[in-house]
Amino acid sequence: MVQGTRHVKRSATVTETFDAVTPRMLKAGTGNGGELVPVAVLAGEAGSTCVDGGRASPPGRTGETPALPPSSSAVTIVGSLKTRQKEVGFQVLVGAAHKLQSSLDAGAVGGILAFACPAPTACYEIYTAWKEGDHELAHTKQERIATASEKVVGGLGIPGVKYAMDFNGYYGGIARLPLLPLTTEMKDEVERLIAGIRN
Repeated sequence: MVQGTRHVKRSATVTETFDAVTPRMLKAGTGNGGELVPVAVLAGEAGSTCVDGGRASPPGRTGETPALPPSSSAVTIVGSLKTRQKEVGFQVLVGAAHKLQSSLDAGAVGGILAFACPAPTACYEIYTAWKEGDHELAHTKQERIATASEKVVGGLGIPGVKYAMDFNGYYGGIARLPLLPLTTEMKDEVERLIAGIRN
């Protein structure tokens, strides 16, 4: 999947520090309404002035503040907002904790893991070790949670995840109907699987 989507690219408008720019930010940056009016103007105090089509300016200030020059030739100034273009692509996230390391090796950039609800630290340790290039440690951490993840999330589903959260010190609560609560045997199995992965 990663190889099949690697060619998908588009250009996105971002701020100078590469944060996303929304249409609302662009509209506010051009000065088309939406500006705040100082309290002095609303109260009708003397000395307050209005310029630029009714927009308020405090005393001693006329017109708009001059924009600072761009810090790079790639930066474009839209009103008072500095923007640039960034090429972004399609990113793949993994959803199975028992395949987290192999998916990261294949090109996934992260994960959305149900098993991270009862064992967030264990899942994060795999990602951190992989990100730091310690593939042996990532593999060791992956083997530690593989069986528990597959049986708790895949085998027991939502009731299993909720009970594992309760057992690991988080609040999972009981599953809502039509899902049935776990039997005593199932609870014992979850406790046995999660015992080595306690946070």
